[in-house]
Amino acid sequence: MLIFFFLPTALTPDYMDILMLKEGKCKVKDKFYSSKDLQNYNLVIKCKKSILFLHAISSCDTTSGFYGKGKLQAVQLFNHSKFFQDIPEIFNNTKSTYTEIERAGEMFIIALYSNMKKVA
Repeated sequence: MLIFFFLPTALTPDYMDILMLKEGKCKVKDKFYSSKDLQNYNLVIKCKKSILFLHAISSCDTTSGFYGKGKLQAVQLFNHSKFFQDIPEIFNNTKSTYTEIERAGEMFIIALYSNMKKVA
């Protein structure tokens, strides 16, 4: 899935093009992805500025993941409403209080495990 290429795409400057190889298995052929092409992919366009937040909150090398929830669910939730798209700004703002960060994180996690319409 293209979700695995979001992080390198988010970190690649616009003037560079990085090629990534997804090795095929059995009858599935190898496939190359270009960071420039992926920057035009709809999910990347919507969440490029917040990709590092989404990567961390949906598990990475330094954080645990949520049971039964992966990166795709986090990105889909993020794209669901403007409210969820504002959450990374709270985490990245050095003036945000501990309570604001805690509340924003709780809302994101609650929405991840429940009906999104109830939370938004």
